[in-house]
Amino acid sequence: MKTIQLTVAMLTAAWLLNTAPVAVAQHTNPDSPVTVAALKSGGKRIRLVTPANAAVDVAVIDEQGTILHQSTIQANDKRGVLLNLQNLPDGRYYLTATNNDFWVSQSVTVRNQQAIVDARNVTELVRPALTVYAKNKVEVAMPGVEKLTVSIYNRTNDLVFTQSFGSGNRHRFDLSSLPGGQYTFVYGPEQKQFTERIAINQ
Repeated sequence: MKTIQLTVAMLTAAWLLNTAPVAVAQHTNPDSPVTVAALKSGGKRIRLVTPANAAVDVAVIDEQGTILHQSTIQANDKRGVLLNLQNLPDGRYYLTATNNDFWVSQSVTVRNQQAIVDARNVTELVRPALTVYAKNKVEVAMPGVEKLTVSIYNRTNDLVFTQSFGSGNRHRFDLSSLPGGQYTFVYGPEQKQFTERIAINQ
């Protein structure tokens, strides 16, 4: 799986001594309301806690991109989710947590009946800023991303615009040629597509 490192994401790692019974890998982005912590409590069990006030979709993915597990942490569930990786062969896996505001991928290595959380290999995407800067004109800001795709759908879910962009902090769109009404903006890199509703007034 490809990962990208965002310069705006500040990742910190905290490891207890190897002799401690529990190892914690944690990163915090002060620009985001989300903190994701993966706890290794022994063997091949991983606990993922997402103290966000919204539901979070969780997945375990192998290096070929195959989804091995999917579940949802509800907004009021402060316990997170406990994942048992006992049936997985040795190798590298990715534990992802996402909703429409963020996407986080945490690398986990399974080796010799142990699940090892790599606190240095964490990638986070925060939803890009989508702002209206003039009538029917919007701007998408997503610094640090090598490739960004934007698609726009009308109220009947017909694709009316799509384009991919290379690196660049800001991209502007003049939607004045579209009929008035509600549209869905789908935007982001290949790892995560964010959605937002916009209204065009003619």
